Amino acid sequence: MVISVSRRTEIPGYYGEWFMGRVREGYCEVRNPFNAAQLSKVSLRPEDVDLFVFWTRDAGSFIHYLPELDKRGFRYYFLHTLVHYPDSMEPGMGDLEKKLNGFVTVSEAVGPERIVWRYDPIIMSSETWFDYHLRMFGEIAGRLKGHTSRVIVSFLDIYPKVGRRLDKAGASVPKIVDAEEVVDTPGFSDMMEGMGRTAASAGMEIQSCAEKLDLSRWKITRGKCIDDKLIKKLFGLSLSSRKDSGQRELCGCIPSRDIGAYDTCPNGCIYCYACRSWEIGRRNYRDHDPGLKCLLKGEKSGNGNI
Repeated sequence: MVISVSRRTEIPGYYGEWFMGRVREGYCEVRNPFNAAQLSKVSLRPEDVDLFVFWTRDAGSFIHYLPELDKRGFRYYFLHTLVHYPDSMEPGMGDLEKKLNGFVTVSEAVGPERIVWRYDPIIMSSETWFDYHLRMFGEIAGRLKGHTSRVIVSFLDIYPKVGRRLDKAGASVPKIVDAEEVVDTPGFSDMMEGMGRTAASAGMEIQSCAEKLDLSRWKITRGKCIDDKLIKKLFGLSLSSRKDSGQRELCGCIPSRDIGAYDTCPNGCIYCYACRSWEIGRRNYRDHDPGLKCLLKGEKSGNGNI
């Protein structure tokens, strides 16, 4: 069983103490995001876990737990998002330099193939146009050269929850444009070609994630974040290559069990599908009890609608 930690929230950055407490107990409980009254027990014992996949924007905050995971015999790798947007889009993200340093530190601890860079989501807006992404992608790639062997890119999907939040924000955030509307706009091709060229010069394979746009003309292949081929290469495990039926239609990831909870990340990113509002995320983080078996109390959980 692959344990996803977590698509629903930032566990390594904010809930590491809770996670390690559950590892020591050998299990956690997960609340059904569509039915808060329904709890299921998930084993976190080494003999039951093929590996952990850590989704994070702040791996550095989790590094002091890695020796214990190693000692307990767990396999794991990181999917580390590094983008940088105006404060109006991600008010709680903090210092990019700190995140970059954390990425490098973890890479040096586990090896560059066990930490994948995600430049995701790519947001096309009045403040973050083609030249912005070429510059930012180049800056981050330069810092991560030699510290990862793969980068995954994807454009923003405006789910209903995100759309409502953008409408409510109005003029306080930059105007965001669907990438499919600008794919033929002069400059888009240069941006994608430049990203591909930058990744190659930094020694990184570049892939897309659950992306509607066909990026193959820029030599960007369709990839998987939870990737059976990567897992085989890293750990010698032969896992099923079948698609996780619980994920989006275009997602190629193999099956995993997510132990996170929606509405628990305090970062406040306006484009996030996993949190109804910054206020709810901050409140649930503030009220979190790391001694709970489940990440979030039932009465404060949201729902799975995105």
